[in-house]
Amino acid sequence: MKNIILILLLICCNKTFAQTKYEKYQITGLGTILVPDLMELQDGLYRQQETDKLKAKGIEVSGDKIVFQQKGLNLGTKNAFSSYARVTITTTMGRPGEFGKLSQPPNISAQDIQVIKEAMTAKFAANRDGLKLVNWITTAPAVVNGNKCFRISYLRQLKNNPYVVVDMYEFQNNDRKYMVMMSYRRDDARTWEPVYKKMLESLQITNVK
Repeated sequence: MKNIILILLLICCNKTFAQTKYEKYQITGLGTILVPDLMELQDGLYRQQETDKLKAKGIEVSGDKIVFQQKGLNLGTKNAFSSYARVTITTTMGRPGEFGKLSQPPNISAQDIQVIKEAMTAKFAANRDGLKLVNWITTAPAVVNGNKCFRISYLRQLKNNPYVVVDMYEFQNNDRKYMVMMSYRRDDARTWEPVYKKMLESLQITNVK
């Protein structure tokens, strides 16, 4: 992919996952993030298939969207389908000054949060694919590596499939905003929670506007 450069840097994880190694990805227009060897950059035929599914549903697909997934999906490895994990990083461009600054708390009120929750609840209710909102976990301002952001976290389920935890972080950066969405099956929390924690803590936004 032309908008992402893989830097060959292997870093050992903490004691909990001593065997897990991380690669540092540099994302154009954003910064860097560490990705575990349990995951891979969505690419090739699998990426095209996923894109086609979204387009078929009328969902806009942007070139400024990067997806990391459980390792093996790109090649269709059978064991890879036994779990579910996604980290999606999306950049939305705007006008200079349209969004807030990374150094400032999100300008959002309790009423705004309620409107967001109601809108998302309605969106799930209108879904015809069996995707439903199970419950809210949190909707509140947060800080990641000194950068102010807004966090939305909830539990969802597709038909009768296992529950999936979704954690979203929106960072505003003057003329653009970044959305980092991390999701995994709740049953696999023991595997993915510490990994995602390290990934989030490694996120460095260097293109500060």
